[in-house]
Amino acid sequence: MFTAEEEAAYLQANPDVAQAVAAPGGLTSGYQHYALHGYKEAKRGGVPVRMQALSATPAETTDIGALLTPLQQQVSGLGAGQTGLMTGQTGLMAGQEGLMTGQEGLMSGQAGLMGGQLSLAQDISGVGTDVSGISGAIGAPTAPDQTLFGGQEALASAQAAQQAAIGTAAEGQPETLFAGQAGLMGGQEALGTQLTGGIQDITGAVSGVGQNIQQLEQAAQAYQREAQRQRAQAMEAGMTGREQISRQVTDVGQQANTLAQRQAAQLAAQATPRAAMMQAAGVQPAGTQQAAAQFAQTQAFRPAAQGQAAAAPSALGPTSIDPRDILRQRIAAQGLMGQNR
Repeated sequence: MFTAEEEAAYLQANPDVAQAVAAPGGLTSGYQHYALHGYKEAKRGGVPVRMQALSATPAETTDIGALLTPLQQQVSGLGAGQTGLMTGQTGLMAGQEGLMTGQEGLMSGQAGLMGGQLSLAQDISGVGTDVSGISGAIGAPTAPDQTLFGGQEALASAQAAQQAAIGTAAEGQPETLFAGQAGLMGGQEALGTQLTGGIQDITGAVSGVGQNIQQLEQAAQAYQREAQRQRAQAMEAGMTGREQISRQVTDVGQQANTLAQRQAAQLAAQATPRAAMMQAAGVQPAGTQQAAAQFAQTQAFRPAAQGQAAAAPSALGPTSIDPRDILRQRIAAQGLMGQNR
């Protein structure tokens, strides 16, 4: 390859090459032109002595292959160097990315560490508050138990006094607090079982009473319906019976009136000879015909008006007074000749 001085000298000696290098998309350097074309064109301007062999004529060149081999080796080495450089750049970029990731993780860890330190400080502050609260709840010791050992001795004395007050368990009684608690729990469980059974029995009895009440209500409702039905039938039958009795009484009354009129006529016919005899004797009749006519009028049957209840018949049916009985009563009261005795 050309040095900077050799590149400048070559371009100065060959203006056409310099123009091709300066043109866009042209040659990259004067050395490129020399390696491709210049040595064939025997351009020597600016070519160093060490590379003039490349531009020698065939007569002056003894072995061109021997001259190209070092150049090819240099080009191959340059490509390998470029590949290694790219690989190094790739590794460098990966390392930079890893470094950035590590920095981010480090920053996250620092943030977590700061949060943990803040939480720890808060916990320490809370512990201090709790300790102060416990100390306040305990209070300040009074003489003579101002030390821990003195307090323990006083506690032991109090426990001994409490044990003496509790006494010793008798035979058959639990000797430990746990045994007593176990017996108490057993009694409570048995009592709970009994209460549960009693409650279940009561619940069953209440349920049965509820069913009986429901059945009783249903029976009462059925009785009310049947009673209403029977009352309706009785009212209907009573109205029908009253109407039938009223018709029967009316018919019988009419028959009684007819019979009374006939009897009155017969009595009047029977009284005519007696009246003639009384008239011949100079005695005024006692008004037998008038009495019979009045009886027929007063004893005539009159049915009840509409809206009024008819007279209740006797057990033997409607009755009527015999006109002859009335006539006999009048004769007995006034006498045969119309004079009172």
